[in-house]
Amino acid sequence: MASHGHLDDERPAGEPYESPWALDPVPTEYKLPPEKPAWDNADEIDIDLRTPLRKRESSLWLLAVLAGLVLFATIVLWILTRDAEPVWDNDLVADHASVPSGEARPRAAERLRVALDATANLGPVQGPPGLPPALWNTQALAKEALRFKPIVDQVRDMVPETDWSQNNPAWVEEDLGNHSAWPNLTLACMVTSIYQTRQQQGAAAVSLGLDLLTLGQRFQTVTVLPSYYARAIDLHRAGCIALSTVLQGSQMSPDDLANAQQDMESCAPLDKTLQKAMGSYYRYEKELIVGALSSDKADELVAAMMPNKPGRLFFKPQATLGLMADSFRELRGEVIKPSYSRSTSQLAARVGFPGRPRAIPGHPNFSGIRHANQRLWPYVDLMESQTLARARHELVRTFFAIRRFMAIKGRMPASLESVVADKLLTALPIDPFTGLPLRYNPGDQVLYSVGSDHRDDGGNGSGQHLEDDLEPALLLDGM
Repeated sequence: MASHGHLDDERPAGEPYESPWALDPVPTEYKLPPEKPAWDNADEIDIDLRTPLRKRESSLWLLAVLAGLVLFATIVLWILTRDAEPVWDNDLVADHASVPSGEARPRAAERLRVALDATANLGPVQGPPGLPPALWNTQALAKEALRFKPIVDQVRDMVPETDWSQNNPAWVEEDLGNHSAWPNLTLACMVTSIYQTRQQQGAAAVSLGLDLLTLGQRFQTVTVLPSYYARAIDLHRAGCIALSTVLQGSQMSPDDLANAQQDMESCAPLDKTLQKAMGSYYRYEKELIVGALSSDKADELVAAMMPNKPGRLFFKPQATLGLMADSFRELRGEVIKPSYSRSTSQLAARVGFPGRPRAIPGHPNFSGIRHANQRLWPYVDLMESQTLARARHELVRTFFAIRRFMAIKGRMPASLESVVADKLLTALPIDPFTGLPLRYNPGDQVLYSVGSDHRDDGGNGSGQHLEDDLEPALLLDGM
């Protein structure tokens, strides 16, 4: 039989036939792996299913926490950086008369600068340590009066000066009100007046005392900076002490005393003057916070006095200005009240007591409240100094009337009513601290005010004319 090429023909003889499609033989010892019960791997199944869900839940919580923190930080940042609305203060900001460009420096400012610089170059007034000038020996008075004579003359030359131009930048370019030589300057003037009294030059001493009062009144009108008002009160104090020293042993005629008394009455410090000045002082404080309010050089110089303002994070300009505006409205009303009825409780509630700002660290306007506390309380002190000046003025004015009574009748008045009855005073002199007449004790020969502590201690203060602010008094025993 013919061959057809079948595969069988290629198989070696004697070998068994294997089909090419045959499966592998099954091992005789083959065993299937034992099956596990369904419940044995249940935990593994649960773990495998829950782990992604737990991870997803953790991620959502983390995102929620982060979102909350971002929202909280945004709110805190908004609170810390947000300022108040612009303050309405048209009722406070004083009108500022523009100074023509190129206007010359006022001669009064130039004379004052020369006198202060010369005083600083001479050094301190030297006298017996611990004693007021009224108790110095004549030799010590003569030495210092001679040494400071050119400076005292320079000060007196300012009195007839008419060129003051209170808004001129010259008063701001250098804050002469804070010049370090002021205490020596006023002391030198007092020493000179007391020395003139010792030399029986009563008219010259009275003239110098009245010049100091006049200058004090002039400086009250220089309101571009508050320091000038404070120095005005210092000049007034020096003039009152000088005049009271002269009056204690003076032999002036009744007519000369009357003329001096009239001149003194025209120099009285007025609360309305300080009230009006408060508008200028608010303008000054505002410019320190927000910058110049006009293109005038004086305004620009004021704004430059506080170049390093606190950062806005804890200093809100408008919020701070709101504290200042509310407080100045209060001060402007309080300054014309009698001392015994004034109150600063609202100011204390707003910014805290002196040196103790009403703000805790972290407050959004912490630095602003501290700034307001630091800046506002000196104006309260200025009001008290003004009241002391009024008390001193009334005491010395009354002293003139008593001296006139003595010159006419040869004896001390039994009461202040008798001085009024003789028309040497138009009315009983009022103590600005109480609203009642000044205390007069003819037996102890003392005339006094109860002073800033509002306590009547009988005029037993320091023992020197007007030296005790707690109870300013005049000793009349030299008459």
